[in-house]
Amino acid sequence: MRVVADLRVIKGGTIGPNKIKGYIDNGIAIPKYFFMAVLYCSNKNYKAIAFYLPHENLKVPPYSSKELKDYVLSIDELEKETGFDFFINLPDDVEKQVEANYTLSDWSW
Repeated sequence: MRVVADLRVIKGGTIGPNKIKGYIDNGIAIPKYFFMAVLYCSNKNYKAIAFYLPHENLKVPPYSSKELKDYVLSIDELEKETGFDFFINLPDDVEKQVEANYTLSDWSW
């Protein structure tokens, strides 16, 4: 059996009202938060997870898995925080299900 897998990762920083930490000298905004949306598909089985981290000094990298787990949320929750609509090319029924939920044990920590 041939396994077909796809991994999509979207990363960025927040901009907009109450989402900017400050500005550097040339007027470029410093994001208050950084985010990552991850979608994995293998043989039409989907799973997704999102991270929303404050732009501040956490523990010295690499961050521990326990620390990262404190910043996990669903894709739907991340969409509310950022105003972005992730993974819009998925079939609607798949998008609705995969963006609403995440399971920590689905991911290797």
